[in-house]
Amino acid sequence: MTARNSGSAINAKKATPSLIERLLGKYEFSRVKAPAWGATNETEAIKAFSAKTNKQTKKQTNKKTKQKNKKKQKNKKKIMRYFRQGCGFTSQVILDLPLMA
Repeated sequence: MTARNSGSAINAKKATPSLIERLLGKYEFSRVKAPAWGATNETEAIKAFSAKTNKQTKKQTNKKTKQKNKKKQKNKKKIMRYFRQGCGFTSQVILDLPLMA
């Protein structure tokens, strides 16, 4: 429930299905033009914002973090493969080593 909907909940005499849908945010917006336009143009809007303000959005930051984590996992696999081939065993100690980015 959001602050925007709290008035509806407080003033309601009984819980109707439409009130519950409104409070839970279960309305279908696929046919409404504004949200559809926003979803289509979101990537370009983020790029324009970043170019103008020299700041990054959470979405961009999350994408970079995911890429970084993916790279760490790849490095971890390489290290494990190296130790399996070279040493003939896998040690839990190796798994707990911090990886350099």
